[in-house]
Amino acid sequence: MSTPAPAAPRLRLPLRWVALALVAALCVVLYRITARPPSAAGQSRLDAAIAQRLIRDQALFQTANALAANANTPEERALAAQAGHLADEVVDTSFAISFARLAAQPPPQPTPASTAAAARVERVAAAVSDDNTHLAALQSALKSATGDRAAKVRAVLAVEQAQLELDQSRLDDARNDAARAQGGSAARLQQLQREHENIHGAARASAIPAASSAGSGGGLVGALVRAWRFDRQGRALEAAEAAAQSAQSAMQADHERLHTRLQASQAELNSGTLVGGDRVEMLRKLELQQQQLARYDQQSDAAGELADTYHQWQPLVSARREQALHGALGLGLWLVALAAVLLLMLHWVGHLLRHPRSDRRRALTLVHLLRLVLEVIAALAALVVFFGRPPQLLTVLGLCGAGLTVAFQDAILSLAGWFVLMGRNGMHLGDWVEINGVVGEVAELRLLKTVLLESGNWITAGHPTGRRVFFPNSFALRGSYFNYSTRGQWLWDEVQVAVPSGADPAELLARVNAMLEAEMGPAHARARAEWQHESGTALEHAAPAATLRPTAGDNLLMVVRFATPARLRTATRDQIWASLAAATAGRATPAAAG
Repeated sequence: MSTPAPAAPRLRLPLRWVALALVAALCVVLYRITARPPSAAGQSRLDAAIAQRLIRDQALFQTANALAANANTPEERALAAQAGHLADEVVDTSFAISFARLAAQPPPQPTPASTAAAARVERVAAAVSDDNTHLAALQSALKSATGDRAAKVRAVLAVEQAQLELDQSRLDDARNDAARAQGGSAARLQQLQREHENIHGAARASAIPAASSAGSGGGLVGALVRAWRFDRQGRALEAAEAAAQSAQSAMQADHERLHTRLQASQAELNSGTLVGGDRVEMLRKLELQQQQLARYDQQSDAAGELADTYHQWQPLVSARREQALHGALGLGLWLVALAAVLLLMLHWVGHLLRHPRSDRRRALTLVHLLRLVLEVIAALAALVVFFGRPPQLLTVLGLCGAGLTVAFQDAILSLAGWFVLMGRNGMHLGDWVEINGVVGEVAELRLLKTVLLESGNWITAGHPTGRRVFFPNSFALRGSYFNYSTRGQWLWDEVQVAVPSGADPAELLARVNAMLEAEMGPAHARARAEWQHESGTALEHAAPAATLRPTAGDNLLMVVRFATPARLRTATRDQIWASLAAATAGRATPAAAG
């Protein structure tokens, strides 16, 4: 019996990916639905050919204004001004051609609204004419009037002047209404012309940006950004030149078509079939066509000069792009040189460990410090090369330094304390020191902290406790520390012994001093010599001695003071106890240990 084949696993997509795909598709559909040509709405009320020509020519003017905003050098600013002037000439000629074409078209069929608007224009125009006639009569009468009559004439003249201004405003409004009632093409064309004149006036009033050096500031990133901008500007100039050449070709094609119609009209006129009014109308038509040809020639020449201007502009932008790339390559070489110098300095610092006269631990600490300093300096230099020098470098460095000082004041004090501890009067590895009440041997002397191997707190004095105590190096500046170490690490110690009753104190004191001189004299001579070498002054009282002190109950206490190496403190104390026992013939008992 055969088993059924297992069903192939179905591929299941996560729900979030399906939702994301649906949202993306919806956004694409909405974008395609809402996409509209930018200028179709503005030109919808004009003739199709006129609207297309205006869109093309106004695009040349807008491109010239956009490119002028990126002109920085004097040469580019001159070319930008020339391009703006030529583009404006192209648009002005386009408006003249459009107005002439509208004037050559047959008037539209009158409608009740257009008839009423035309009648209103005639009435208001007649009122304006009457106002002018009355003003002329009043001004003539004012010349011959005197006294009160002249005052009355002036009052009436002021009223008539105000009436004339009111009627003139009404006439302008009536003409606009009549233009709209006739179809709106001429009115819309006039509105577009006024808008163009306003834009051109604003563009001329706005100052072109001042010239700036292509290689100043910004660092490597700024140089690359400038090179990218110049490359984009060069591509925009190429596109503008191509658009101007395409517009010139279209203008020349319009010129050729109009020239063909002009030749046909001239042939019809020369045929002699037209007489009287028809011949006069044909002559006027030929005159208008000839004027249009001149306008097409003027517009075509302006478009060609505009293309030549963009062509002359392109080498300047290419040179600035190459200059920016050259600056970027130079800064890249600076980065390579900085990296090479850093590697050489780190390699040289590494050789400090191999010096035969240097302490390996101290040299290792110094190497770490120097490497850290070199890497920080190299990082700051790399940031300057990448992003350029800040405009207010000293202010920025001051603020950053103040902030870092407050934030890392403990670390800074510890670093400064490390320099103090590394000095002549500092401490070294193996020294016997006391820091903040903790006594021990210096086990490590790091950049920011000192490590002690604690001694004498829990067990007999002089023996290590096994604990490692860490101190920030700031104690060298904020507090105090004691270094018991000279070259032999000598320190003072003492033991106290109660004098037995019945013993002669003077005799016992003499025997103990003789014993100390015999056993501790050579060690004290070495200690005195080393202390004198360290301090530079003679130590007259640096010798072992025993003294007597009274205690309660008329008893005496013998105090023995002596110098001993720190590492041999316990052994020296044991030796002193044994000698004191022998000196007192076994009758002495210890009282206290200092």
